[in-house]
Amino acid sequence: IEGLTLWVTRDAGMTWTPAPGVHPGGSPIHFEATDDGEYGFRIVARDAVGRAQPVPQPGEPAEISCVIDTTPPQLAVLSPHSGDRIYAGSRVVIRWEASDRALAEAPVSIEARRSSEDPWSSIDPDTHHKAAGAIQWWPPFAAGAFQPRVTAEDAAGNRRSWTPTRPLEIVPFDGFPEFE
Repeated sequence: IEGLTLWVTRDAGMTWTPAPGVHPGGSPIHFEATDDGEYGFRIVARDAVGRAQPVPQPGEPAEISCVIDTTPPQLAVLSPHSGDRIYAGSRVVIRWEASDRALAEAPVSIEARRSSEDPWSSIDPDTHHKAAGAIQWWPPFAAGAFQPRVTAEDAAGNRRSWTPTRPLEIVPFDGFPEFE
């Protein structure tokens, strides 16, 4: 084998283009993807006298395919809001929506911490949740600030996290006002 040409498809074999350069025989063949998406490949060998295998034709399937994914999921946290104040003993409703073309099976995790020096801890025994949902959580603190964090992860391991720009605050509950 004198050289190898790598052919690339981005549309499941409907069209084929040669990758730049002819590679010397043997492996590895290097290819750098220009964007995220699905790539299919075929290798065409050429011998020392110039004879080569036929180039792939429109409609022929790829020999090898892969998906390049470097984009983190989209994540919207609908509640709580930055700086919310919660009465001690009250619940916090955390509501989210995550999307991606290839989300992991249970892509969302939810954690909290008291201050930026503290480690993150899971707030729910079900450590991973569906792409859209809500949980109710009763913070175990009597007073003070805390930060929740919601993280979405796709099948490629790309992550996007949300934390409020200002911590949430638990305020003491002094009872109901008296009415006369």
